[in-house]
Amino acid sequence: MLKKEVFQGEALLLSKEEIASLITLGGDPEFEIYDEDGPVRAIDVLEEIYDLSYDELLHTPIGVDGSGDSVELRPRESTDPETYVRRVQALLMELEDSLRGWGYWISARGDKYPLGGHIHIGSHDGDVVDAIVYNRREIVSLLDTFIGWTLETSGPARGSYALRRAYEEKDWGFEYRTPPVSIYHHPKMVEITYKLVKGLVVELLSTPKVEVVINQKTGRPVFKEYTRFLTPAEARYFLTFSKRWQASREMDYEAWGLIPRPPRLTVVFNDDWLDERKEYFRSRILELFLGPRKMDLTIELYGLKRSRGFVFALPTAPNNLCLSEPPKDPHPYRGRVVVGLPWEVRMDEGFNLKEVEPFFDWLVDYLHELGYKG
Repeated sequence: MLKKEVFQGEALLLSKEEIASLITLGGDPEFEIYDEDGPVRAIDVLEEIYDLSYDELLHTPIGVDGSGDSVELRPRESTDPETYVRRVQALLMELEDSLRGWGYWISARGDKYPLGGHIHIGSHDGDVVDAIVYNRREIVSLLDTFIGWTLETSGPARGSYALRRAYEEKDWGFEYRTPPVSIYHHPKMVEITYKLVKGLVVELLSTPKVEVVINQKTGRPVFKEYTRFLTPAEARYFLTFSKRWQASREMDYEAWGLIPRPPRLTVVFNDDWLDERKEYFRSRILELFLGPRKMDLTIELYGLKRSRGFVFALPTAPNNLCLSEPPKDPHPYRGRVVVGLPWEVRMDEGFNLKEVEPFFDWLVDYLHELGYKG
């Protein structure tokens, strides 16, 4: 079933061509920095590499966000999406050159820190800025209708930041905060997204009323609406992005001119653990999977309550040691396997670790069943 939505703005007394020449688009995409053990705080890395302070890195083209957790790129804005993408690529390549010798690389996964692909909509013309700000809510609503669905590709750590109709007013216009950094999977996706954004903004600022036909089943505009601003091939590429992202959940490094990083195995811990136990389990698991890896995998080890007894939430554990109804689903979700361990293994200082040696065989068997061959 189809329905029609109407977006009402206050149009400028300029032609579409004139408005398009005055609208600038920019962004400040956020990425995680990784080492072999997983995500690390960007501020800790960049302060050392660039010999700059936190306050300085808040304003540099390659810097940090307000929390200091993620690295933030600040390419100069442009009236042309293609130029903007080239500027992003230049910063990505510069960042990679800086990180490589230190054993770090960048990622768009968003496993630990919330990563946004914020889009800046503005102008160097004061009257156009005023029009953008005045119409900001209607512009954001229109953008959300066409682009808001990209939220489904947000990283698992984005949490409460993954919101529709999210924006922040700026002196030069406003920042549309809904899109995740996953749109930076491929330079083509960024260019098409920015082309679509510009077309939508120009349309609303040049036409008193914008009517859009929506497919109520999908909640998105029908295909023909996208081709008002994109070629059919671009529209198909944009609308099938989610499937491509889920296949890798990572940037296409080669498309950006970057060196592909090796697939990684990450071990993370939840609940209470003795420090030496965490180090023991991490090192033992990494030892088991030395050598080339074919896919990313995160193994999350969490704690079962003491009242559950000496059992494991791991399907390949022997029947008498296997928890039949684990509190967390152990099956992989977006490259993540969750395994629960008993209290004694995690917290009892007198526990003999030799007794838990078979656990690693059970884990290997389970990962092999899932197709993870190391």
